[in-house]
Amino acid sequence: MADKLSKKLRAEIRVLQGLAWRRDLETALTGLEEQFKLWRKQSIDAFELSDLIHKFHNGKNRDLWKFYSDHQNSFSVPSAIAREVILVSEVSKELLEIIDRDIQQFRQIYAEQDVFDDNQSN
Repeated sequence: MADKLSKKLRAEIRVLQGLAWRRDLETALTGLEEQFKLWRKQSIDAFELSDLIHKFHNGKNRDLWKFYSDHQNSFSVPSAIAREVILVSEVSKELLEIIDRDIQQFRQIYAEQDVFDDNQSN
């Protein structure tokens, strides 16, 4: 796909990757936020919370970093659009025309595997 993209579209992809990364990270952090609430209520202790933070950092956070920090990953944006992390209205028509096939393929894959729910978990 990269060979089809102008400098302007490559810049748009980078912006959209950053947006999707932030949104996916924010979603993932809501689960960790719940653990902080349990800690404040003294339902878990500081050591348990620390362990959960460590697991988050080495798990979901690292997975997102690997997925989005690779600017050669030409599928992060179509995947994010298919999962509705990025709205179609946030993407230029020119870029949508180029990546529409990839978006449709991801939608099909996600529909078959029911991975929309997996996006919401830590």
